[in-house]
Amino acid sequence: MDLRPYRLSAEQVRDGSLYLRYQPFVLSDDVQTGVAWSWLHGEDGGRTGTTGDWVCDRRADTPARWAAFADANARLRAMYDDWLDAIAAHSPGGSLLDVGSNDGYFPVGAELRGMRGCAGYDNPGFGTAFRLLNGVVGTRARFVGGMYDPVTHQIPGCRAGSYDVVSSSLVMCHLPDPLHFLAFLGRTARRGVFLYTGMADSDDYTVHYKEPNRFTPGVPFPHGFDNDTGLSRGLLYRSMEWMGFTEVVEVPRRATWLRGGVFEDNLKALLFLRQG
Repeated sequence: MDLRPYRLSAEQVRDGSLYLRYQPFVLSDDVQTGVAWSWLHGEDGGRTGTTGDWVCDRRADTPARWAAFADANARLRAMYDDWLDAIAAHSPGGSLLDVGSNDGYFPVGAELRGMRGCAGYDNPGFGTAFRLLNGVVGTRARFVGGMYDPVTHQIPGCRAGSYDVVSSSLVMCHLPDPLHFLAFLGRTARRGVFLYTGMADSDDYTVHYKEPNRFTPGVPFPHGFDNDTGLSRGLLYRSMEWMGFTEVVEVPRRATWLRGGVFEDNLKALLFLRQG
């Protein structure tokens, strides 16, 4: 999200560097934030500047790193904005819940596109980012400190049918209970579920995992299966159809999107819609 049209003050740029770090933001002509560069190069991958993996300051970093950082995050912004455009087009004026909302890019971006009553659920620490972002762009997206619990298969307090569209980007890949997670998304959404997720190129009904406890060391079986969880295409589509989401809109990969590393063709941006 390019925030330069809002003419952030020096204090807001400083706060943005602290709180709007993970998702891709342009804070000023000299400062950008976002995780895309580190996704491609690894944490500290070739870094020669002084502003960190998720923040780049043209005045402190090398010209080469600034150019690479800006390009990677522009590509991630292009992905996110294309997804939001598709969601808003299929649910004009509707509400969006983003599960794993992080800094608030999707709820705030949806409201900027005319959607209303948008919200995000995530770790309670992201509340400051939401307040900052809402204050800059003039939206009223709501942040709720609460995360999906794979033991109870829900977010506490999140009611069925609460939102028109529920979105989830690269969340299921960290969860041991992908079918229960899909069921939670499906019962929360009235109209559509947006997923950015990997899938096996197979019509079989299969779930795949990699070595457990990558992100949650010491968590006992079965909850430690947190690494690259994914479904086959057949199981994902059949699951969504079973819940009534019979129309599938794929947001096609574009040349402007991030490429390299994990961002290859097994990752799909899919909007599942109920008919009627």
